[in-house]
Amino acid sequence: MASLTKAFTATAVLQLAERGRLRLDEPVASHLPWFELDDDRAARITIRQVLNQSSGLTDATLGFNQYSVTPASPRQAVELLSRSHLAYDPGTSWDYCNVNYWIAEALVEEVSGTPLPDYLQNEVLEPLGMRSTVLLDHTGDSSPTIGPTARSHSYVFGRAVPTRTPRTFAGGAGGLWTTQEDLARWALFQQGHGPHVGEVLSRASIREMHRRQSPLQQYPVGYALGWWHGEPADGGVVRTSHSGTGAGHSAYIGLFPDDVAITVVVNAAGPRADDIANDLYAIHHGEQRSPLGAPSPVMDSSIAAAALLTSTGCVVGIRRRLKGEFSHQWRGHAVAVVCLTTFLLVVLTPALGTRLVGRQSNWALLFTMAPAPVAGIWLIALACLGMVLSHVQRAATGPARSIHRRRDTVHRD
Repeated sequence: MASLTKAFTATAVLQLAERGRLRLDEPVASHLPWFELDDDRAARITIRQVLNQSSGLTDATLGFNQYSVTPASPRQAVELLSRSHLAYDPGTSWDYCNVNYWIAEALVEEVSGTPLPDYLQNEVLEPLGMRSTVLLDHTGDSSPTIGPTARSHSYVFGRAVPTRTPRTFAGGAGGLWTTQEDLARWALFQQGHGPHVGEVLSRASIREMHRRQSPLQQYPVGYALGWWHGEPADGGVVRTSHSGTGAGHSAYIGLFPDDVAITVVVNAAGPRADDIANDLYAIHHGEQRSPLGAPSPVMDSSIAAAALLTSTGCVVGIRRRLKGEFSHQWRGHAVAVVCLTTFLLVVLTPALGTRLVGRQSNWALLFTMAPAPVAGIWLIALACLGMVLSHVQRAATGPARSIHRRRDTVHRD
């Protein structure tokens, strides 16, 4: 379910608040004395700000890549933040950052004395009859209690191929596995239906969890507590919803104003679950929609063609350099600089992406989501690296022999 997990973690926190074990507007550090950042403002972060993503933590200010670390426990995960700082004062702005829900998981564990998977099982899932739902361990390893699961798929030239999700720390931010039937039970509970609403969480707390709370109000949609609330960025009716996207799978739950709930799970990289939900809601209201299909192979084919042309050109260039045959020396240097720049840009793409779009990733995750484009990009990068190395080798062994000679210097017998 990927990020649909956040609503379950938020439910656990609000349940503890109802039971008087914590207060949403008290500092995180009052329950986690070992919670430290490389920023003095961290002491002011409240539990509510963690849940509504206004803590000041952002992917760009983390001192590590969240998809490349495998801490063994929520505490170890939160302790990684000692190398991180805040992008702004807590509560003054908003950024979506999974690490906020690592902190929320650690809070549940510390306050209740029970690991979040066990806490959810006993206090939330069992009462709601969600017997096929489980929060996996912190590195995403399969558990013998989960039973058979749907295999994730990526698309290669328009064809679905099985894929394996990379090992990452997910936990309270994205480690939940469930079924469509159980997800429907969850939707009914979130709408305030069923006999266990007051038992698991009061209607007042459910409304509070759905209430838009992010400080930035100029956008049509804002973050609540583990949910989004408002009009989606691509249009549509105001709703309480959340999507979850992983490597080769996606999920969505939408609570619509006319007491309609739509849940979608997809075990492939497309079409997206939220797009399917929007179409289903339109069909429910009598609109006509064309079925969504698999992603087009055009991008894969285009990148493959570019990779083939580039690598072929580089092989020719490498052979000429190894023979000492390339045109004017300044051109050889220029080509080497361009190739080196291309290689470095590819290597640094995850880091640059964090700076440009504000979200982290790594090459393992990107490859799982888009195998053909990533393979093509790396083929180009390696071909460019070969050009650079051949240029350096040629420069180290002596001056090159120009293959362009003035006609008046060519003599024939």
